Amino acid sequence: MSERIIETFPILIKVVVFAGMTVVGTDCTLTGLRDILRRPSLWVAVTLGQFLLVPVVMYACCYQLGVSIEVTASLILIACCPTGSISNTYCYFARGNSSLSVSLTALSTLVALVATPTTLSVARGILGSEDSGLPLIPILPLLQELGLMMIVPFVIGVTLRARKPEWILDHQRTLRRVALILLITLLGLIFGSRPSEVARYLQEISLVTALFTIILIALGWLVGRVFRLSSTDWPAVLFEFPCRNLSIAAVIGITVLNRPELVRFAAALFLIQAVMLLPLTWAIVKRRVAVRRETK
Repeated sequence: MSERIIETFPILIKVVVFAGMTVVGTDCTLTGLRDILRRPSLWVAVTLGQFLLVPVVMYACCYQLGVSIEVTASLILIACCPTGSISNTYCYFARGNSSLSVSLTALSTLVALVATPTTLSVARGILGSEDSGLPLIPILPLLQELGLMMIVPFVIGVTLRARKPEWILDHQRTLRRVALILLITLLGLIFGSRPSEVARYLQEISLVTALFTIILIALGWLVGRVFRLSSTDWPAVLFEFPCRNLSIAAVIGITVLNRPELVRFAAALFLIQAVMLLPLTWAIVKRRVAVRRETK
């Protein structure tokens, strides 16, 4: 990658993230948010469960597999990010309740403005500020970046959906494709910066990411059973737990903490999870079809 592109990398990251979060906002309706808010026990369990349990699960997996402190710190930073919009895509592929999935992701995004800085600071305090490998978190810059890169574009997207609902619905499929293209663009920027390092990270975190993902899938399944969710609702919860927001991890890593390796870890984690979660969506659909045939 040329020196000029490397110098503009933080700006490119911000442009891609801002546009992507705007598209995510257009997929969210005020009606959907009101519906999920009428189920407070569910959204509180899912949203708080992410920020309280996901970092703990990540640390436990790293500790159990003997992962180095530097890698553990990077993965915990990623685990403290909100749910990624890719969870909505997985839910859509699994023919789940996309409205519920988007609403849960939206709430995770809003709560992250407070929860992400808090969990990062708590994790650093519990693990020990000197030996944890976690950097000192600049709270004010982090809040500014989260607000500008998550809340502002998301509100713009929701506003567009509210004011131009027919246009958004007519172009919803195109907008989802745009969001996917933006995510692929972000991955391309990350891989293009240091492809050899990303390949090394893929190898380094493959086992811990696989274990982390399996545990969180099981946790999502358990939450679905506890709340007796329907066959269309539980995929929305299932994918909320393992999927972290790659875009926000990129913003935190590049612009707040000046740690580009955090971004490459996030990209590697995303790719490993895709290999695991895409077949899962196919299995869910196949199982649902089989159940329908049995009930006929």
